[in-house]
Amino acid sequence: MTIADGYLDLFEEAGASEQHICIERIRRIIQKIERQIAFTREYERLGSQEPIWQDLDGVLRVLDLPESVTFLTEGTDRQIYADPMLGKVFTNLLDNTLRHGGENVTRIRVTAEATGDELLITWEDDGVGIPVEEKERIFVRGEGKNTGLGLFPVREILALTGIMITESGTPGERGRFEIRVPAGRWRASDAARNGGRAVRAVEKRAMTATIDLSSSPHRLLPGKQPSGTALDEEGLSGLNGLLQFVETRLLPG
Repeated sequence: MTIADGYLDLFEEAGASEQHICIERIRRIIQKIERQIAFTREYERLGSQEPIWQDLDGVLRVLDLPESVTFLTEGTDRQIYADPMLGKVFTNLLDNTLRHGGENVTRIRVTAEATGDELLITWEDDGVGIPVEEKERIFVRGEGKNTGLGLFPVREILALTGIMITESGTPGERGRFEIRVPAGRWRASDAARNGGRAVRAVEKRAMTATIDLSSSPHRLLPGKQPSGTALDEEGLSGLNGLLQFVETRLLPG
């Protein structure tokens, strides 16, 4: 809010062209606050509900992929015992691929394979990969690019039922996440138990590849509020109203 106040002060002294710049920067600050409020509202529930059995195929099927990306799955007819927010794990992995995988990402492949008592789930894309020095850092709170959220909530959601995630891709060639589900936390899906086992390649189409930042996963730690959430929804509404007034009444047409 201090930054927004500063831009409002500059607005009063600026010329017409500079005023438009100030308005745009204030708008960006408001959008960031809106994302943080949305995240707080949703993720303060993390861990508050009992884990449930969820179909991995079903979770993957609802991902909103751009038409330029081919989505392949193999062996994903499994059920995972995890927090009800398991879907956010894969939404965030998709977000990461589209944002940081490079412009030439055309393929994502998800596989699930039993390795001993564990189930190994891999998420692999043909993007640029992640530098070695960042492979652990991406799971640290506040280390994400653009959103500041990173993949920290992904690890947090999975850890609630003892599931682990690491990044093992080749920098410059591909991104690859490995999710290890321990014994007792996975089983064959109902369809697989009934004899149906599938390998599918699906090309999913969507109107746009835009990822809604307000739904980007994050973990609200007990007793802590993420930076940027000091403004409540009532205050944010007031700031939006002020911005609209400035744009319609004070800026030259």
